[in-house]
Amino acid sequence: MVTIEPSPVDPASPPAEPASGPRRGATPLWAVLTFTFANSLGTGVVTSGIFFLTRSAYGFGDAANYTLAIVFAAMYIAGAVAVGPLLTRLARRSDAVTHRGVVVGIMLVLAIACVLPLGASRWGAGGSTWAVWALAVVYGPLTGSLWPIVEAYLSGERRGAVLRAATGWFNIVWAGALVFAFWVMAPHVAERPLAIVAALGLVHLGSIPLMAAFTRDPGRHVDTPVDHEPHPPVYRDLLRCCRVLLPLSYVLYASVGPFMPGALDRLSVATHWQTPITATWMTTRVVVFAIMGRWHGWQGRWSAIAFGAAALLLGYAVVVLAPRLAGEGTPGVVALILGLGVFGVGMGVIYAAALYYALEVGRAEVAAGGAHEALIGLGYLLGPGVMLLGTGAVALGWVQATSFEGFVLLAMALVTLGAVGVIGRNLTRAR
Repeated sequence: MVTIEPSPVDPASPPAEPASGPRRGATPLWAVLTFTFANSLGTGVVTSGIFFLTRSAYGFGDAANYTLAIVFAAMYIAGAVAVGPLLTRLARRSDAVTHRGVVVGIMLVLAIACVLPLGASRWGAGGSTWAVWALAVVYGPLTGSLWPIVEAYLSGERRGAVLRAATGWFNIVWAGALVFAFWVMAPHVAERPLAIVAALGLVHLGSIPLMAAFTRDPGRHVDTPVDHEPHPPVYRDLLRCCRVLLPLSYVLYASVGPFMPGALDRLSVATHWQTPITATWMTTRVVVFAIMGRWHGWQGRWSAIAFGAAALLLGYAVVVLAPRLAGEGTPGVVALILGLGVFGVGMGVIYAAALYYALEVGRAEVAAGGAHEALIGLGYLLGPGVMLLGTGAVALGWVQATSFEGFVLLAMALVTLGAVGVIGRNLTRAR
């Protein structure tokens, strides 16, 4: 969910509106969170889990999955970037155009798109693999358009601590939905992969009645500087650092998804255990979100950012190397699980910190801008792009098959060095 700007939450606070919180015109938080959970299942099944389903249903190899990830990411980014200007233009032309109506329309089209793969496999001619590519082309831009609208409903008429609490619960809800989706998928990946996607269409349809609790359009965003407590100057430097680390984390994350099915096959992991094992990093990320919401000792400390970056890079290296160095059987699987767990910790720390500082410093300088969206979009494209480049190099004989993991780590090391350079330049200019 590229365009969402959650921040950590205090789990001791229930997901309800504080009495002094949102102004009139705010969509109830329970409705936003319920809608978010239901539709985040799509992120779990389509965005992250589709690679297991395509491997099972169509026999996709690594190269095909990396390519599918690139196509989906490109379409997602297009939708996320275009939705704001497009809605503004349409609303000026007609009062009949509302955010709520647009969301309902998106739900209907997503539901139809989810049925495409199953329908093509039963009634299609000339093969059915085209349907999964059509799903990516349709599902990508529509979900890219959906989440900025949901963010607007989340933040509209909320401010200060109320907004931070609401977005914190939002963080936990959407991240928890991904874990739930991967566990629910597990027993059905081998036998009914396309039925899983079709069932997701029913979830989209079932979430439409929730729109009755939404306002016609999102309320006005009222998070102004007066709503923030004074923050130390170091927060600005931490934000500059996090705005680079966050896209870097998406580069690594976007390459892990399509890599996992092949890696788990090489480790001889049974199909029904593959998605739960992959969900390890998603689970540790949710735990980190909850911890960082309750314990605030990390705020304003460079050590927290350094820890998150180290965990991210170390976990990623272990994930990539485990299938090669640890070998088949228990040692390889244990190494992979440990690597995923550490990777999830790094993802959680960087994500929560980046978005906390974004809210605390002020929206005039935060990740909602187009430049930041482009950076995160670059991460979604570059991650599987590097993996596809490595696969192509092996296929062409430029790189030995035994050197694939080394090639990937070298490429990611160069990306990381570039990110460090950008951070250094930004901090130097700030001085």
